[in-house]
Amino acid sequence: ELTAEGKSKLGLPATESALEVRWINMDGAGGRQAFADGLREGDIIVALAEKPFHLNTKQFNAHIKLNYTVGESLPLTVLRGAERVDLTIHLVE
Repeated sequence: ELTAEGKSKLGLPATESALEVRWINMDGAGGRQAFADGLREGDIIVALAEKPFHLNTKQFNAHIKLNYTVGESLPLTVLRGAERVDLTIHLVE
């Protein structure tokens, strides 16, 4: 999770969560699919289903597991450099 200082440097609100993608597991089907769908290491996740969220990393992962199932799509907005990019991650096993 980005610190308040890290969010400030990127012009993001301190009250909203921002999660940096530090590693994508290319040995797993989920990681390979996320990469194929456009997720990259260094991306900053700033919105889920087009809405800012207020979750730390563990809460974010739990939210995904509790609210999405294999076969569904996970809509994410990431900050890549200065650009916001909307992604649709297809969830696989």
